[in-house]
Amino acid sequence: MANVHGCKDFHVRVVSRRLVMAFDTTIEPHVVAVSNLDLLPQTTQVAMFCLYPKPRATMAFDAVVATFEAGLATLLNHYFLLAGRIATNLSSGLPEVHCSNQGAELVGGEATGAALASLNYAEISASLRMIQLSYGDDVALSVQVVAFSCGGFTVAWSTNHLLPNLDRSVLRPRPTPSYSADDLNEAFTAVDARSQVNVLTCQQSFVERQYYVDASDIAWLREEASRNGRRATRVQAVSAYLWKALAGVVGVADAHCRMGWWVDGRPSSPLRGSRQSCK
Repeated sequence: MANVHGCKDFHVRVVSRRLVMAFDTTIEPHVVAVSNLDLLPQTTQVAMFCLYPKPRATMAFDAVVATFEAGLATLLNHYFLLAGRIATNLSSGLPEVHCSNQGAELVGGEATGAALASLNYAEISASLRMIQLSYGDDVALSVQVVAFSCGGFTVAWSTNHLLPNLDRSVLRPRPTPSYSADDLNEAFTAVDARSQVNVLTCQQSFVERQYYVDASDIAWLREEASRNGRRATRVQAVSAYLWKALAGVVGVADAHCRMGWWVDGRPSSPLRGSRQSCK
């Protein structure tokens, strides 16, 4: 879809910015406390991007934005939390969500001098990071619709790590667990200063990349990762593959290689997840 080097000579101009509120006025304002799992890490902005080709010739970009505005108002009736604001509890100092229908953010933008196919999707910094627009730390949902010169557009559903799951009933803190010395020795390994990343220069050497995986390959990975009648999820299957690939690269070069990857931190049982590790 993209050329070898990608287009880096473009910027996104904000055309419109508005707040969209849920139209169901029967929902009472309330405050939602976040769970312990949501606090790891705390307020971190995350986004999901969707790319669309040029719509039918009779549909202008303003009409596209209007369509999202109408649909978003209905969506917020069912996910009222996303129309709220993230605040800090003055007593505990922990974040919480004030759900008073303050409104989700809807932004319309224009990427000047760039077509969707010209972006270098292999490098996030040369594609998605350039498309995404900044939004307030307290905003629960920012929907960003950006038009490109080819007639296509992107939609970024931008939210916060604190709000990944709206069903808080299964995420109450569990009793304090206990671990033996053997458990701790198995789970952790001593830090070797020679392998630590220099935080002062990591941004200069850190590259975020994207990879395309065909649906048939993911289906095959799911079959390989499923055991004893329990079907692995797509995330579990791909995570297991990446885990084994990394272990294979490290090989015998590091006899104390450790990697933990949480792949199902939100099952039906409160806070019981599985972790894959290698050694």
